[in-house]
Amino acid sequence: MGEMLPPQLDDMMQPEGVHHAPRDVASQSEAGVRGRASGDHVHRGVNAFLVGDTTLRGLVEILVANGILVTADEESGELTIAIDPAATPAIAGVTVGTAESNFEIESDGSVKLNGNATEWEDLFFPIAYAKVPAVNAPNWESFAGNLNEYTFAVNDLIEFGAQEITHAFKEGSTATLHVHWATNGLEGSDTAVRWEIEYTIVNGEVPSGIGGAFPTPTVVAAEQVIPANTPDLSHMTLQVADIAAADLAIGAAVKMRVRRIAKTGAEANPAADPFGLMVGIHIEMDTLGSRQEFTK
Repeated sequence: MGEMLPPQLDDMMQPEGVHHAPRDVASQSEAGVRGRASGDHVHRGVNAFLVGDTTLRGLVEILVANGILVTADEESGELTIAIDPAATPAIAGVTVGTAESNFEIESDGSVKLNGNATEWEDLFFPIAYAKVPAVNAPNWESFAGNLNEYTFAVNDLIEFGAQEITHAFKEGSTATLHVHWATNGLEGSDTAVRWEIEYTIVNGEVPSGIGGAFPTPTVVAAEQVIPANTPDLSHMTLQVADIAAADLAIGAAVKMRVRRIAKTGAEANPAADPFGLMVGIHIEMDTLGSRQEFTK
């Protein structure tokens, strides 16, 4: 069976003995059908078919509009609404939502999210997969049950492989660097941990295959307080810094490392080194991908 008919047309076509007497076919055509459908929409229990003031019986076929063929068969008691896909017009475009914030299907079938209808996704860099340096390396330690993760003393660091900015990225928007980590023990007073991210981004996949040069890395840091009596292995998320819109485009390559550095606040260091889990970039998206291979 194809797409269901719009409620107003479906209601107009109800036969006698089902809901109410059928209405004039001319008025039915005014309801209109949008989109494309295949297959038949069938009502059973038909015993009369009205066209204007005339009651038609037997086998009746009437072409309404836009490729819609209405057939009433008194013998079988069926009323069938068939839609010819070749005859129904394609939709020029569909917008769902408000004028400012909406889900839009453009005339070529592309999907776009506008205003507050945009979505967010993570580009993430798992710490367990990253490269451990020769010095200032984190320790691989028991995490939970049979699972392990790296713990970070002050100045321990780890380096990630490069990642690419998704083609769904809303160009011109700001992305946010953040660290996922976990506490290592429960403490009776406030403590604090400070994380540093060093990153470099080069924009642009290009058809020639030769893009720009990676610039001098940017270094950003932020600190997070662990309140007293926070449970062991609590999942912590620290927003570190925004990446300016001018530094990002679809296909951009991101290279980074993360390091625990000395805190600056009055709180003490945790008694046990915290677990590092992953670094992420919150990305705003306004399409499913890009229309072209190298351009949005």
